[in-house]
Amino acid sequence: MTEGRPRRRRRAPVAAGVAFALVVAGAVVFVRQSPWWSCHQTTTLTRDAPVDYATSSGPRLTTPAHVIEQLSALPGVGDLVGSAPLETDAAVTTGAGGEIVLSDAPFYGERNTYRDASLDPTSGEVSWNRGQAGQARPLRPIGDDLYSLAAVDDGYRLTVLDAQEGTITGCADLSRTGNDGVGRTLDAPAPDGSAVAVATPPGEAAAALARIDVAALDTAWTRDLDQEARQLAWVDGVLAVGFLDGQLSGADVANRWQHERQRVSIVGIDPDTGEETWSWPRERGDDATPRAGTLVPLAPETGLVTIRETAEAPDGDTSRLVALDPETGDEVWSYEKGGFVANAAGGQVILLDTQDSTVALDGFTGKELWSEPEGVVEPDEWLDTDRALPWGEHMLVPTWSGSVVVLDPSTGERLGATTTEDVLPATYWVTPDALAVTLDWPDAKELLVFDRD
Repeated sequence: MTEGRPRRRRRAPVAAGVAFALVVAGAVVFVRQSPWWSCHQTTTLTRDAPVDYATSSGPRLTTPAHVIEQLSALPGVGDLVGSAPLETDAAVTTGAGGEIVLSDAPFYGERNTYRDASLDPTSGEVSWNRGQAGQARPLRPIGDDLYSLAAVDDGYRLTVLDAQEGTITGCADLSRTGNDGVGRTLDAPAPDGSAVAVATPPGEAAAALARIDVAALDTAWTRDLDQEARQLAWVDGVLAVGFLDGQLSGADVANRWQHERQRVSIVGIDPDTGEETWSWPRERGDDATPRAGTLVPLAPETGLVTIRETAEAPDGDTSRLVALDPETGDEVWSYEKGGFVANAAGGQVILLDTQDSTVALDGFTGKELWSEPEGVVEPDEWLDTDRALPWGEHMLVPTWSGSVVVLDPSTGERLGATTTEDVLPATYWVTPDALAVTLDWPDAKELLVFDRD
């Protein structure tokens, strides 16, 4: 008996080592299966420069010097502070400290990684550079942070980042039962930064709408939708959701409506409970909706929900813009005119592009403020109202020729415009401190960053 005791004592350290290894292995398995690991494993964080960004004193520019001079001369636009060649289309937003945040533009094909990066527009210094596995939407501001929505594995993931450091604050996951990426999802941040609403398309399960609370990164509620949502916005404390009720069928399409005309409906959702509070039109369905419609921009700045609907008239289509009270869905005002083919909401003024003029309406009352009839400007210089952007108290509006105008929305006065004969293949991105312009030239893509006066 005494000779066996030392052997048992020698086995004790071995057993302890095995037990320790099992604990470590279990911990690793637990971590790898935890939400924290799942949230962090799909991203990589570096300080590498994502683009060859040069300050205004740096070399080479693809964009001609006279184009840069004219952009810089626009009211409210300052000097060129930096530029960079781009390998792919990019979306631009801003960090809480005024940093320029570049995101790979959505790509609805097979792609392994989407990249987001933050840099100081004046110095070009990179704050952070992050790769996101899966198909991801560009980053958007939410309070002082940033968030993105991505399709990863078998779900959708909303990831919140610290805008200064690029580190992950947390994630929230939603189910995905189809093979779609993010192309058919919608997301809308609450104006106070407290939540993000996400609408997902149907797959094996129904389409759905969810509210994700940002502080806890918990799903407050989820509700099934009868149809796929096509429009989503917070309007004065209510979630407005737009649906296509289906294309008009049979003889209606052939004899009365253009094929792109589709029945549209809007519902109001209580963001606290997820319950539907109203719908427009009041009675939905083919027999109850006498007009066809196209989805239009919602104008949250006015505190109203705006809808454009179109009906056939003996002398051509007639369009009507309808504004609804977001709490009740009751009609507040309407504006009717011979068919207008495009419209855009910006600030408190709504721009309409009619068949023969540009018209501005007061978003609160629907009253006509001004119109720019055909003949006042050359056709190529008509405003491309769908692309209008707020620019301080004014609007930044591209034209059909490719130039860009600074517009006083209350009077229609063109306060400044580029006059270059070059057709600018430009997309404009307005941040609190800068105007970013991405240009898609035939042989190159380029980012230009101007400061704001």
